[in-house]
Amino acid sequence: WTQNQVGIIDENGKFLLPAIYDEVLSLCDGVAAVRVNGKIGFVKADGKYLIQPQFDQTTPFADVIAVRNHSKPWSFIDKNGSQMKAPSVDDIITDVKGNWFVDGLGPFIQKGKVGYMNSRGETAIKPQFEFAFPFVAGHAAVWLGNCWRMIDTRGNFVPGLVIQDLSMFSNGKAPVTIPGIFYPL
Repeated sequence: WTQNQVGIIDENGKFLLPAIYDEVLSLCDGVAAVRVNGKIGFVKADGKYLIQPQFDQTTPFADVIAVRNHSKPWSFIDKNGSQMKAPSVDDIITDVKGNWFVDGLGPFIQKGKVGYMNSRGETAIKPQFEFAFPFVAGHAAVWLGNCWRMIDTRGNFVPGLVIQDLSMFSNGKAPVTIPGIFYPL
């Protein structure tokens, strides 16, 4: 920190990015999401902007980045900042760290149902779930209205696994309650 501005240092205290940003929001694949004068952009480790600050909200750097300005709907850009043709979405769903696009898919809400978008901005898994989480290690938890199920990246249910209660994922794991014949496991 230097007079209300931040940067990134390594474990030895050496600046990787100088303290010239209002906020550093995330660091993924060597690219930091930074806020400057109220707008978010993406800067490489050498300090050069990959995507100029121009957004009010973004997800971390990934193959597909969800971006939004003011109250406008979410739109999507690729790693180079180019606008992607993608379905119109009402909202996106991130994990607790703000990650959205994981394992090649990002969950979105469209007309009250959750589906998943692929790296080409196409609907990979049609909106059909009441709620869903981003993928973790090739699987995502989806709410069907009365139970949780796990799906793979093709949208197929994991056979035989019905989850009664699900907590948030942490480090790729989540505690679950599976209904048993006489008692939950």
